[in-house]
Amino acid sequence: MAEANKILDIAVAEVKKLKKDHIIEVKALRNPPPASLDILGAMCYLLQDELKKKGQVGIKMKAVEGAIAKKTEDYLSTAALLLADP
Repeated sequence: MAEANKILDIAVAEVKKLKKDHIIEVKALRNPPPASLDILGAMCYLLQDELKKKGQVGIKMKAVEGAIAKKTEDYLSTAALLLADP
């Protein structure tokens, strides 16, 4: 438990370093690198209560290009709701 709290404290300290310009930069990405999408996906899952407040229940879905009737999570457009007002 102590190790988890230590990691949490480090994460909180890093989040506090974020500036509005950083968020604007992420919002401007049309095709973010895979690592960024992983972070945005984690953010969407962790902040689902905030999504509900904005009228979005769950992660948005999008069609998989080249596949019939297959969908995948659209973390970028879902995260855009959370990043709308930094």
